[in-house]
Amino acid sequence: MKISIPNLLYHGNDVIVEKPDIHAGKPRHDFGKGFYLTTDINQAAKWSKHKIKINSSKLKQNPYNILISKYVFDTNQFYSLRVKIFDHVSEDWLNYIIKNRKNIDFALNTDYDLVIGPVVDGANSWEALALYSNGTISFEKAISRLKPENLTDQWAFKTQNSINCLKYGGVFYEEK
Repeated sequence: MKISIPNLLYHGNDVIVEKPDIHAGKPRHDFGKGFYLTTDINQAAKWSKHKIKINSSKLKQNPYNILISKYVFDTNQFYSLRVKIFDHVSEDWLNYIIKNRKNIDFALNTDYDLVIGPVVDGANSWEALALYSNGTISFEKAISRLKPENLTDQWAFKTQNSINCLKYGGVFYEEK
């Protein structure tokens, strides 16, 4: 995956997020606790549909099919941030994901302001990561199950310093 510094990033959710909060989400995501964005609006739409589906069953019915918040990223600030970039699928990338998903202290770590890299296709990710981490399957077999080629990228904004580089730019939505 080639990293370029975009000026637009997208966040798919079941609610509009005008003010990102790094403390709002669950910590055990691929790159730990943070506010997750992508450069791919179609990927953000998939994330939104997923969030709407799982949260609509818990609460009242959501009136949207898709809800994507857009952010303008101050690219001039990029080089002042502590950034970890995984520019391709690798064992280092996979082990970093496993550490974040297994170890709460690691997931809450803010050694980096921003972590960027490929996304695992979440359907069977917990099982594949467990099998890989305990040595039952190889790296290659884990990757074939995780299907990172199905998705583009994720940008985990892990500190307020990184969040300050974002400016809310509106919302795309599709009503039911």
